[in-house]
Amino acid sequence: MTDRVECPQCKHLAVPIVVAGHSQCPYCHWVIEPCCTGEAIGLSAESEREEGTRTGGAPLPYSVKKHPDCPTSKPFAVVNADTGRKVACHPTRESALKHHRALMANVEDAQRREVVAKLLPLHEEFGRTFTTEERKRLAKKGHAMSDLSFPIENCTDVSNAVRSLGRTPEARRAAVKAHIVKRAKALGCGLPEGWS
Repeated sequence: MTDRVECPQCKHLAVPIVVAGHSQCPYCHWVIEPCCTGEAIGLSAESEREEGTRTGGAPLPYSVKKHPDCPTSKPFAVVNADTGRKVACHPTRESALKHHRALMANVEDAQRREVVAKLLPLHEEFGRTFTTEERKRLAKKGHAMSDLSFPIENCTDVSNAVRSLGRTPEARRAAVKAHIVKRAKALGCGLPEGWS
């Protein structure tokens, strides 16, 4: 069994799920452990960077190419795709690619922050965040599973748990469903048709 880890984004303590080869939080779906560095199958990552595209033709914000404004001792440039401006010249293609990766990491972090900012209002409306201490307290009362997952204190939590059941590993699904049904009955909450 995989160990539970704390998600760096939402702080839930859970067993990560694997989606498309990477581990992600089962609650907020934040990528905890990437499967790769984003390199594509087909074109090499270096070819894509030089062409300034990624698989599917989507433009990258930066590219690596030989640039006429760079001195012969530093022929490889990192270029901003939007402005066409040369960011820096490098003596080797490898050093230019290293600079490119650093710039792309910043772009990807900014894109993640933008996505999270859009999702937070939805999370606040439909999801709840429980601290580890709250989960332990609820587990002692039988209001959460013994592994601290599926804390249920009200009907919104029941609804959230029902929606989350599909992400639960098959081996645990029956026990989790029984927990949800038990809590829903104790709280007087409705359940989907066929649940009893």
